[in-house]
Amino acid sequence: MTEGQRYKILIVEDEEVPREIAKKALTLHLNVETFETDNGKEAVELFKQHQPDLVVQDIILKSPKSSMNGWDCIEEYRKLNNKIKVIVTSAYDVGYDLKLIKQNNISDIIQKPFDIEKFVASVKKVLEEGFSYSSTVTGSLTEIAPQVRDQIHKVSSQLINLKQKCEFYLIVHPVENVFDKNLFDNDLKSQKEAFKEALGILKDCMDEIDIAIKEVDNFKYLK
Repeated sequence: MTEGQRYKILIVEDEEVPREIAKKALTLHLNVETFETDNGKEAVELFKQHQPDLVVQDIILKSPKSSMNGWDCIEEYRKLNNKIKVIVTSAYDVGYDLKLIKQNNISDIIQKPFDIEKFVASVKKVLEEGFSYSSTVTGSLTEIAPQVRDQIHKVSSQLINLKQKCEFYLIVHPVENVFDKNLFDNDLKSQKEAFKEALGILKDCMDEIDIAIKEVDNFKYLK
């Protein structure tokens, strides 16, 4: 941060406790002035009024004062200042919205409850450099994705084994009655089609996970 420069930060958080924690943590450790609100409509008005250097934006807003969610707010900020730095926060796993994070050029992702030290460090780095690689989601996704991929491989193998067992059973235990055999054949055909469809879906999932891992490793969605 530039020595002597005082930055303006807009904090949009619908819950009072995390809103106050964010305000006190930032004003105590950084040379900043903060403006706070619990709803999207007022957030846009505060943005227009104060023209902040950074917005700390909760994604899930439940305030009855406005129907806008965090992404709606960010869209309005971008209309007013396309270069505004935004850190998104949520009590939920925000890795779910990687496409939205990339599309909206989000500077960092902070999961609640806040780790105060990491939160302040992230804000400081975003103000200085425009982005932060301190996101807990980046680390957790990098760790979790390979595990999910391994589980998909495991399920895929189980489906293939089950398919082979079904086919083997019919070979070892042939059905003499033609009518019954036709029923078995039709059922097996349906099972094969179901397996084929399931394996196709699993392959698509694995491909998506591989893409996500590469994006996280290269920090593409934060640039």
